[in-house]
Amino acid sequence: MRRVTTVRGCAIGIAAALALIASAGRAVAQAPPAPAISVDRAHAGIPLGTSVTINVAGTAGPLTVQVPYDGLDASYDPRTRRLLVTGRTAGSGNITLTDRNGNTAAIAVLVAPPAGTVPTDVDVALAGTVSAPFVTARIRDAIERALVRQPSTLLDVHGLTIPNALAPGDKLEAQAGVTIEGRGAYVDVAGRTNLHVHVDAVPPLDPVTLFYSDDPEYVGAQLAGVLFRGTIDAQTPARLFAYHVAFGAPRQLTLALRAAAGARVQVLGTISGASPAFAYIGQQSSARYLAEHASGESAIVTVLPNTPYLIPLGTMQPGDLIEAILDLHVLDGGPLEVDLATNPAGAALPPLDGAELPGDTHGRRGVFPLTGIAPLALSFASGAPEPAPISVGDAALPNQRTDGRPLGGDYGVVRPFTLHLANTSAAPLSVYLYELTSGSGGTTTTFWFDGEVTATLVPCIDDPAQPHLIKTFALAAGVTRTVNGTFMTDGAGSYPVHFGLSATAPMPVPPNACAPTPPSPVP
Repeated sequence: MRRVTTVRGCAIGIAAALALIASAGRAVAQAPPAPAISVDRAHAGIPLGTSVTINVAGTAGPLTVQVPYDGLDASYDPRTRRLLVTGRTAGSGNITLTDRNGNTAAIAVLVAPPAGTVPTDVDVALAGTVSAPFVTARIRDAIERALVRQPSTLLDVHGLTIPNALAPGDKLEAQAGVTIEGRGAYVDVAGRTNLHVHVDAVPPLDPVTLFYSDDPEYVGAQLAGVLFRGTIDAQTPARLFAYHVAFGAPRQLTLALRAAAGARVQVLGTISGASPAFAYIGQQSSARYLAEHASGESAIVTVLPNTPYLIPLGTMQPGDLIEAILDLHVLDGGPLEVDLATNPAGAALPPLDGAELPGDTHGRRGVFPLTGIAPLALSFASGAPEPAPISVGDAALPNQRTDGRPLGGDYGVVRPFTLHLANTSAAPLSVYLYELTSGSGGTTTTFWFDGEVTATLVPCIDDPAQPHLIKTFALAAGVTRTVNGTFMTDGAGSYPVHFGLSATAPMPVPPNACAPTPPSPVP
């Protein structure tokens, strides 16, 4: 029995072995083909007149190399498995590699000038208490101005870590990754830029002069030239209030700063638009400006001798508004010439030395004093008669230009305000700050209350008969409170407007109480 069992066991073992051999044979026959050729990049940008080396794997022995055009040389070294590609003339196409087994690989090649040059170091000077988004934007702007790049290329600045806020005296040493994308016409460029960010301690920026540019308000399709020109020095900081609408065709607005001897200039403020929503842009401009005014957040720029420092305000489609509110202070050097220029979109910047463009006969262009601006003040005491409302936007500031009319609407004027609130009663009391509008087209209202992180924005209202709510103040029994802040009239608003205090709740302001795009400032 054991011998029979043993014989069978041997037979079974031989059969199993034969089956395994057959299975292995089938496995060998079904093995996948040798791996195809692989390269370390599928795309190669080669600056004109230079070479790149590409590593090749997945093949042995020589390769056939096919180039897409004359002026592109490529040679393969089978020992090092490296492909050397040299671009002698500009062009593009695919290099094809083929081995003796028919395996192939393709590399898309662009031979062209580099997209630009990345600066090694950039200095970024700031002032006030600056936020991380502001610092990031100023870094990008400084890099943009320092680098050299080809037209229609794209800039990407990345790898930045910025503190939430920087205060005067703070410094930041950092590095930014910079990529200039050639968009198929130029070879992409990548590099690192050393950043030297410092927040300088400078006095508060309090303009003494208002440069007002709203003439012509609607800028015609073919106009090109200077809309407004003014000059300042270290003793005469100025605020530029610019309000212009494209009429008939797309156009650009640019602010040019020029100083024959050079200058360092602090720039604080905001640029809003381009948009056809005039009321929205007018209110956003005020809110953003008042935020910058409260923190002092600003940039310090260097104007080189006889070299315009250009600040693009934006490109407008027909019917679009751009509103800019910018404070300018010469810290060193000067005097500084300030030119607001316009030209059709895509056209070259016009000459800056010609006369100002003709106005639209309304005289809304000029230079106005900002010294001696009366603050706004209201006092409320429980048990006493409510204060009479005060009027804003009807004090005509004199125009220092002989051919211009006085300023109406207070556009560009910042007024401090104080509310004195007293609850002498034994019970809590609500006191309401309200507005009465002019009834001549409506207005939005914007207040900045000290200690708050955002502006108080009241939607557009056009009702001279009924008071509407701006803000409620809750006073405990026996409490006296003083509220301070700043106020600025909104571009596109119609003035005057009246403000008052009352213990009677005014009407809430409904949304869309005015047309979405109310009339621009009245002539």
